[in-house]
This record gives sequence, structure tokens and C-alpha cells, in this order.
Amino acid sequence: MTAPVISVTISKDGKIAIPKKLRKALSLSNGQAVVLRRQGQKILIEKTSQSPRRARAEALVRQAKINAASKAISLEPDIVWAQYDAAAVALRKALRTNRTSKRKR
Repeated sequence: MTAPVISVTISKDGKIAIPKKLRKALSLSNGQAVVLRRQGQKILIEKTSQSPRRARAEALVRQAKINAASKAISLEPDIVWAQYDAAAVALRKALRTNRTSKRKR
């Protein structure tokens, strides 16, 4: 059986309301964290048990990985490896600094 099509309107500030029947059928409550995902010309809304901040942080990390990969594709391999090495050195330095600062306390 095909799910019924429900039409909603986007408000002036970009918000949409999920109709009560649909919220009830999916057990969505006020303040419920959801994840929006673009799939071609569709927007998928998925329930999540995570906090809204964590879901947003994971979405930002996922987008950063996609952006980095697409940028790396357009660069010469030598440049990509140089940037990777520089980032690895900076990370190791930050970790060392963090460890020594904890020891001094």
C-alpha cells in the first residue's frame, strides 16, 4: 500500500510544518531531533535519537569530508599529500601541547 501524499507550504522564513497525522504515525514529538538529507531532488527527514547539537555536528563533519574529497580531486596529488602532511603535523603538535598542559596542573 502506498503512503498518502501530504502537501505542505514553506513559510516565509523557510519552515515547514509536519502534519499531526504524520507526526503521530512516526512518533515524533516536540523538540525531537531529526536529520535532513538531500537525495537528488528529494529531502529525506529521518528520526534520530541523538541530541540536535550532536546530529548537527555530525552533519557538518560529513559535509566537510565531502568538500575535502571534492577539493582533493581537483588538486595535483603532490599538493594533496603536502596538505595532508601539514594537517598531520599540526594535529600531532596540538595533541602534544594538550598532554603537556595537563601534566603541569
